[in-house]
Amino acid sequence: MDLREYKTDPQLEEEGKEIQVDTDTTITIARFNNPAFRKMQERISEPYQKAVGRGKITDETAGKILSRCMAKHIIKGWSGLMLDGVEILYSEEKCLELLLDPSLNDFKEQVLLESQRIENYREERLEDDLKNSKRSPITAVGGPKKGKSSSKA
Repeated sequence: MDLREYKTDPQLEEEGKEIQVDTDTTITIARFNNPAFRKMQERISEPYQKAVGRGKITDETAGKILSRCMAKHIIKGWSGLMLDGVEILYSEEKCLELLLDPSLNDFKEQVLLESQRIENYREERLEDDLKNSKRSPITAVGGPKKGKSSSKA
């Protein structure tokens, strides 16, 4: 097993990657549980844990904490996001409002899923692999096999 497959870009994980949602919409999403996210989550959770005993935060409070942390450290921006045909301009405050809206829980879940996909934050390797390859770029990405000729049109 080559661990290179698991290498991610820490800067991309924290600053976010632009994810194409549909033809008109992109959301810049940082990786779930990035250092800034964890730090904020711990800081906000601490008073609740002390008040009701370690690890005993209600689901409602945990959901609000998660939404606050996501608005600050997971969703970094968007373009083309619409609600009822009206474009929503990005702001951290508007982001939090959307994440707290129970009717938009599926949106929140989708962002969480994207923020946990390792492939979104992997180091860019294709260009490096092509530069280091002795073969032509077409062959390097699955073009003609050895022994077969290819003609240029």
